[in-house]
Amino acid sequence: MKKLIVTHIKPDLDALTSVWLIHRFWPEWAGTGLRFVPAGSSYQPKGDEEVVVVDTGGGRFDHHQAGRGGELTSAAELVFKEIVSQGWLKSDQEALKRLVAVVTQIDNFRELKWPEAAADYHLFSLAEIIDAWSLLYKDDYPRVVALAEMALDGVYLNFKNRVRAEKEIKKGVEVETPWGRGLVMATANGAVEHLAQKMGYSVVIRKDPHKGNVRIVGRWDRDVDFTEWSKKLRQADPQATWFLHNSKCMLLNGAGSNTTMVPTKLSLDEVLKVLELG
Repeated sequence: MKKLIVTHIKPDLDALTSVWLIHRFWPEWAGTGLRFVPAGSSYQPKGDEEVVVVDTGGGRFDHHQAGRGGELTSAAELVFKEIVSQGWLKSDQEALKRLVAVVTQIDNFRELKWPEAAADYHLFSLAEIIDAWSLLYKDDYPRVVALAEMALDGVYLNFKNRVRAEKEIKKGVEVETPWGRGLVMATANGAVEHLAQKMGYSVVIRKDPHKGNVRIVGRWDRDVDFTEWSKKLRQADPQATWFLHNSKCMLLNGAGSNTTMVPTKLSLDEVLKVLELG
């Protein structure tokens, strides 16, 4: 059987997410072919074709059909529910559920009520970029699908890291710093740093248990200045690389953009002792 995924021409975020979900999570559908039809239309399989139609045609994966009333859903959500019900999603269900929930919000124009909905930074959102791709590449819908699927792979990874970070932050140790609440964690998940700051922590101290490096980041709006901490850590472990960012609110003993940095031999407890936090 020749497998085909059918969706409407000029596919939007919902249609593209539906295609991505099938390609990534339906057994034996990775990399299957695509067919594009006018919005609202369906597709009649030919010969040995096996077809799944999404976000058009009034079928089970189209949320536009009559009878749904005021139900807030999307094609992507309908596909996601099928994946879950079939037991095809073996892990990270919460992350994928949350990704699909955002797609559903956008497809139903609920982003109009998001904070600062007209702000320029929303133009960096994937939904807005997809609209631009449709203008840039016009009728080259397979190209738009390929770009969107790469982007969604990244978005999904971010959601997985976010879910894990939320759990790890709950296990972190709180300390009092000169600039307010601090959080100390041993984790390889760098997503905890930014998320913890967004949650109100003034300082985040993270040691990667695998690589051994320590990263200390602080909120720029809390007058954080790690100059003295930098001096103390350099004195305690001079063989390690300690980079004080010119903002003074990042003290890095490791960075993905610089693989030559030497990790510290200090344990987290020893770091806290040097900084007089433990």
